[in-house]
Amino acid sequence: MAKYYFVFGKGGVGKSTMSCALSLKLSQKGRTLILSTDPTHSLSRIFCLEGKGLVEVNKNLQFLEIDPLEVSKRYLKEVLNLLKELISTHTYLEVERLLGGLEVNPAFQESALLEELSLIFKRDYDYFVLDNAPTGQAINLINSVDSTFKLLKKLVEGWGKEERIKRRLEERKNRL
Repeated sequence: MAKYYFVFGKGGVGKSTMSCALSLKLSQKGRTLILSTDPTHSLSRIFCLEGKGLVEVNKNLQFLEIDPLEVSKRYLKEVLNLLKELISTHTYLEVERLLGGLEVNPAFQESALLEELSLIFKRDYDYFVLDNAPTGQAINLINSVDSTFKLLKKLVEGWGKEERIKRRLEERKNRL
C-alpha cells in the first residue's frame, strides 16, 4: 500500500526543498512521485530538470508540477460534458453561459485540483510526496470539496432530471 506525505507551511520556509529531499530519500526505498500544487513551480528548478508532465529524476523518482488553471479548465469541460448528457440543450446553453470563466475561480480551481489528485493517487507508486502551495492556499484546497459540491447541487435542484444528476454528483464526491 502506498504511503502519502504532505508538506505544508508558509511561503518561503523551504517546503519544496524539504519535499525534494524527502522524495530523494524515499526513492531509495521504492517508486516515488513528488507533486507540486504551487502555481509558482520550483521542483524543476530544484532538480535542474525541465519538462511538461511526468519528469524523471532517477529510476525510482518522478515529479509532476500541476498547473491549477489547466486542471480547472479540463475539470470545467468535464462537468459541462456531464451536464450536457443530463439536461436539455436550452438549459445546457444557459448553464454554460453562467459557468463561463469559472475556471479562474480559486475555489473551483481547488476542487478541480482535488479531483486531479484523487486520480494521480491511484497510480502505481510506493510513495507520494505532495509539495503544497503556501498554507492559506492548502487550507482552501482542503475546504473546497464540500463548498463546490453544495454549489453544483444548488444548480441542479430545480432541474427535471434532478435525481440522476444528484446521483452522478454524489458518485464524484465519493471518489474524492
